[in-house]
Amino acid sequence: MRRAGVAAAILTVLTVTTFGVGQALSFESSVPVKGVIDGWITFQQTPLNLVINDATTWARVWNASFCPDACSYVSLPRIDFSNTTVLAVFAGPPLDPGVIISPYVSRTFLSLFVESTITISGRGCAYFGPLYVPGEGVKVTIVSIQKTTLPVTFATRTIVKDCRI
Repeated sequence: MRRAGVAAAILTVLTVTTFGVGQALSFESSVPVKGVIDGWITFQQTPLNLVINDATTWARVWNASFCPDACSYVSLPRIDFSNTTVLAVFAGPPLDPGVIISPYVSRTFLSLFVESTITISGRGCAYFGPLYVPGEGVKVTIVSIQKTTLPVTFATRTIVKDCRI
């Protein structure tokens, strides 16, 4: 009898302890972001999400996304990769000037989660602007966060915004 009571007490302690650890591991907090590029049209033809942690990759992504057009008048933004990670979200239909990319970055103890809301133009939308734009692809929003080596998961939610004329 006494052993059964001790076993039940140990099981109760283990259950409470495990539940407490599980709660702590599911804790999620917002990660502060700093904007680098917001809503530029690129040469990237399809949606793409990137985590960039070094200058070589950053230069390669920049050149593939904006050169030769934008590179003639905008230089590669300087990023200190010793304390910074760059997150890039390429999204939206090609050449849709109404695309808005809004990334939200959160962190658990084990990973980062980037949820991007993509707002695209729906019926009745008309935009006026220059006939020439650098790039012919999707738009990109690039943000920087404090340096991380945590795994990053990206998710996208698309909203179609109809315009009323």
